Amino acid sequence: MDATLLKDLLQQRIVEKGYSVAQSRIVYRDLMIAGKEKKDISAYNQLWMLIDDVPGVRIESSYGEYNLSNFAADEQQHEHTDQISIENLSTKPIQVKMYQIILKK
Repeated sequence: MDATLLKDLLQQRIVEKGYSVAQSRIVYRDLMIAGKEKKDISAYNQLWMLIDDVPGVRIESSYGEYNLSNFAADEQQHEHTDQISIENLSTKPIQVKMYQIILKK
């Protein structure tokens, strides 16, 4: 996804949720997840958007699941909120790049 399209999408999602683009903050997050590690993130009043496809990771939230190894899934959810769980399914460390949108009115 190109940078302009992504910026427009993030701003659109902020407005759709009823928040101010000018007051909200977008933060680039570059997470390193050790082999078999699971991170839980409390992300209420936030949106987290996965930037790249990452094999070997499962991300779950109230919005759904992202897991490229789950072939039964109808859709891979790239947007997450509320309580987010990020789990490295492999034994090797992985890098997960996301945008964190901190929503403010």
